[in-house]
Amino acid sequence: MRKFILIDHEPWIKNSETFLKPFEEAHIPHEVWNISGLVHNNLKMDISVNMPKGSKSIYNIKEFISCLNNEDCSNLAIIEYFPRIWSTRKILKELSIRKVPSIRIENYGNCFSPKIPYIKQILNLSITDLIFKVNSKLKHYLFDIYTRYNKIPPRLFVLSSNATQFRTHAYNNPDYENYKFNNQVPIIQSDYLVFCDIYFPYHPDFQILYGSKYKMTGEHYYYLMNKVFATLEDKYKIPVIIAAHPKSDYRGDEFNGRKIIKYQTNNLVCNSKGVILHQSASLSYTVLYNKPLILINIDDFNVYPILRNIVKRQAEFIGHDYYDINSDFNDWDTLKLEKINENIRHEYIYKYLTSRETENIPNYITLKRILSSL
Repeated sequence: MRKFILIDHEPWIKNSETFLKPFEEAHIPHEVWNISGLVHNNLKMDISVNMPKGSKSIYNIKEFISCLNNEDCSNLAIIEYFPRIWSTRKILKELSIRKVPSIRIENYGNCFSPKIPYIKQILNLSITDLIFKVNSKLKHYLFDIYTRYNKIPPRLFVLSSNATQFRTHAYNNPDYENYKFNNQVPIIQSDYLVFCDIYFPYHPDFQILYGSKYKMTGEHYYYLMNKVFATLEDKYKIPVIIAAHPKSDYRGDEFNGRKIIKYQTNNLVCNSKGVILHQSASLSYTVLYNKPLILINIDDFNVYPILRNIVKRQAEFIGHDYYDINSDFNDWDTLKLEKINENIRHEYIYKYLTSRETENIPNYITLKRILSSL
């Protein structure tokens, strides 16, 4: 079997080990190369932290070429954990020159983007949003020209849980795998509600997308969210536990002394009495475990184009109410958790998380069958 290089464009975190699990279970030879330092010039963090043994952290195209030259490219294949965009064009060109086949494994197939009419998109854009969108479109156009000129081939296979997007093979979402094939022994022995944190406004993705363009503290956000938590705790008579985002780095008392637990979102949602969400991939666990939820939109989200109206769109998609919380909000007694409609829940599971053909088959079996054919 070929050697597989998993090339990732995001800083490696403990949860990233989920991506490696099917390779390890299938005994497929592999190695990790992290190119977040190459792709994201404005990233201000050490990308080598938490990297698995034997992996490589690559900061420029010369280092990437040097790593490739040390490999037997005739017996190599690439797993693309990175997008095909302008900032990855040179990587794709070098792989193409050496005729190294690429396979895409879509681990975020559960992150849907509800379709919005084009006219509505334009009307909702601010000047800043418009500039950002035009710049993105231009880069996309230039990338398309670049790939055609350099004859960069398409991916050999695309494995994804998302039935609404192109794929060559159905593949379970990692959240579904955790739900289906792992028992969740409670780590909290009493009843509680869980908040699936998105590490706002300090998430490194904001830094990657906007650099220092938008700067804000979380003071107002944490004030409002703690008020939400206190209201729900009073109503349901159980505490709120914080399921910290994997990329978070909480060091203070942001949540007024509430327990903060990292890397245990699956377990915390599974054994909770209900879930508090903004917009998060953790919606998958909420749906899979059929938990009542409440969707909270905070006015601070409007600062970032990527977050503007995102809670509203998710609420519309799953047919659920949401609450707009700001400094003038007074209807605190109306906050409540409710389950998602069963038909919508069923549709979400089989459209974004698994398929009829793979729902009872672990990913490592699917992966070994497909990759052994190369």
